[in-house]
Amino acid sequence: MDDNENSISTDQGSLPKDSRDGIVKRMVEIRDHVDLQWINDYLKNNDTFLNKIIQILDEVDPEGIIYQTHYATGWNIAGEYVPEAKTILLRQSEWNSVVELEKIISEEFAWWFYSYNEDGTAYKSPYHTVAAQRMWNAWLELEGKPPEIFSVEIKLPERQPPIVIEV
Repeated sequence: MDDNENSISTDQGSLPKDSRDGIVKRMVEIRDHVDLQWINDYLKNNDTFLNKIIQILDEVDPEGIIYQTHYATGWNIAGEYVPEAKTILLRQSEWNSVVELEKIISEEFAWWFYSYNEDGTAYKSPYHTVAAQRMWNAWLELEGKPPEIFSVEIKLPERQPPIVIEV
């Protein structure tokens, strides 16, 4: 931004230059607005797949939240993993294989639940592998393609009952 310019060009067109602070704030507002609109449009346009991802994450229950809640209280909860499902779907352009999808699932769960290895990499669990395989096949089904048959069947560990402390 040069003080002698009368406007600043952006991918949204030219913006008048009222003041340096004002234009910077406006650029942030435009960027945020465009990003939010893109996110909302993408999620809306992929609603069927998003709902399938939510269903898969609820069934696999990577963090054991649904199992523990049901075990401790008897409540059945659904849609526990909606934020994680959305961020996984928004990264769809990054995965072209089930291995890449599994990596993204591990990264998203690491970010949401702060589950990292000692070296700072995202913790990877068999639940992420199962979720990735199911999501991959759900995506293939939506594309009208046959499901992939994976060479190794993952046996998930048995869930341990939560520790319930009555107060």
